[in-house]
Amino acid sequence: MRDLRVTPHALTGHDADREAFRRMMRDSMGDSPTMRNLVSGIGNDTDPNHRITAPVGTPNNVMVDSFGARANGPIDLADLRQFPQSAASDHPNEMTRGEQIAHILAERRSAMTSADPTDFNPAHAAATAVHNEDRAERGQAAETSSPGHAGPNGGMIGTTNNSDGTRQDVHFDASGNIISMDRP
Repeated sequence: MRDLRVTPHALTGHDADREAFRRMMRDSMGDSPTMRNLVSGIGNDTDPNHRITAPVGTPNNVMVDSFGARANGPIDLADLRQFPQSAASDHPNEMTRGEQIAHILAERRSAMTSADPTDFNPAHAAATAVHNEDRAERGQAAETSSPGHAGPNGGMIGTTNNSDGTRQDVHFDASGNIISMDRP
């Protein structure tokens, strides 16, 4: 492990997985000032108590990412790959890979800069605000809620509701893998 100034402080996992995550971040930084500011803020923070770790790979029972203790749970690259880099012109409000990564990083940063890095709710709220900034840059409606409910065969369905009334369902199998998405 080494310090990464323009990525999370410590990416762990196989070399190929770490490089894949870095590539996804670079792709997102290329067209999002929000993502560039977020990653720069993480990379330029020298306080060791604010260090973010990001174990990347394809773990089972993780739906995109897991907050984990001290906001250091695993990130599932297979799930991230299911999201498009940019929304399709006929589905302008569909979730993108960049907003997912912005959410993951902002949630971890918020937790690590708070008084209690294990407190999920305020970190999640802060991350939703950041990924909504990313969505606004792209002309997308803001996410207003993201409830989950039981799906078939032990899976789950995560629903993202947007301020313009559109919604998107993401279907997970019993192992936490994305099996399909209904576009908004």
